[in-house]
Order: sequence, then C-alpha cells, then structure tokens
Amino acid sequence: MLLEKQIQILVFKVDDNTFENIGEVNQYDSLIWPDKFNGYASFELWAPITEENSEYFKKGNILWCGGDNACIIEIILSNTDENGQKIYKVKGRTLEMLLTTRIIWGAYNCVNKYSSTAMYEIVDKQCVNPSDFYRKIPFLECAEDEQFGKIISFQKTGGEVYDAIESIATDAELGFDILFRPREKKLIFKVSEGADRTILSASN
Repeated sequence: MLLEKQIQILVFKVDDNTFENIGEVNQYDSLIWPDKFNGYASFELWAPITEENSEYFKKGNILWCGGDNACIIEIILSNTDENGQKIYKVKGRTLEMLLTTRIIWGAYNCVNKYSSTAMYEIVDKQCVNPSDFYRKIPFLECAEDEQFGKIISFQKTGGEVYDAIESIATDAELGFDILFRPREKKLIFKVSEGADRTILSASN
C-alpha cells in the first residue's frame, strides 16, 4: 500500500540488559513493512547514508512502526541510486526469527494436548525459562494459553524451535507472533487462530 507521507520508524536496542529507544529514522526513501499471521516475514528499507542513519542501522537493532510487529535488522548494504545518491538497503525479519536462534535442547514430548499448549511449552522451556539461563531470549514472555487447535501428540528431539513451532501451527491452522511491547519492555509470544492477513507495502 502506498502512503502519501512517511510513517514513524523508531529504533530500539534490546539485549540482555537493555531495552531502550535510541532514536527515530527521520530520513528514508522507501519502506516495505510486513503484516503476517504465521511465522516471520521480511522487511526492506531504503534510506540515505547519513551519520544519524549510520548509528541506527546496526545488526540486531529493532525497528518499530507502531502496532504489534517489530523487525530485527540483519543485513545492511550500501549502494548508489540512479541519481548518484549513496543509500542504505536495510533488510531483516520480524521478531519471530528469534525462535530460529534456539534449538530444542534434548527432547520434547507431549501426549493429548492442544496444539497451542505444545507451542507454548516449547517456547517456554527453550526460550523463556530454559534450564540454562544463557539460552533465554531477553525480555521474552509467553501469553496465556487459550487452548487453540487440535488435540495432538508430538515428539521432537533437537532442531530449531522455530521449525517445531511452525510445523505444529501449520498442521493446526494456527498463527503465532512475537508481539512488541516497548512501554512494558516485553516481547510476548502469542498463538492465535483466525484468517491470514496480507503483506503490507509502504512507501513515502
């Protein structure tokens, strides 16, 4: 969707000890911002190379345009556009990609549980309250389990947390998100049911 004016892009630094808004991107040329239902989606941002943007566009920083979704910067490329202007092309994915950074440590087994319950249990045990503190994803919490989906039995040993969650969600026609809550300084893993939403593209 084309917008007549730029939307606000706030930049956050989030790590083990920090959850901080470090500024706002005041200069950019074009933005593709995702809305999604199941798993991560990608964003792209084109912006001039300035001293301010150089401070904001760093791997691991989070971009937020309001709402539930936020994106993690993963790739920063520099280039020259057709007018000779030096620009950044910044790419990354929504917060659900954090689940790709953790594996299922040991084995997970569930018998006759709701699909959503299995998803919450995996994320809680591997990312929110892991036995090894250093495997915890900073500021991540789980929403309340509303018991969606089918009754399943599921077993998984090793592999990415994300792949296990996506497999259960796809089979049960569920969605999942990591919601960005800057005021509370929280990232909230939430399972949902309902229709898929479309990808939104925005450009100033």
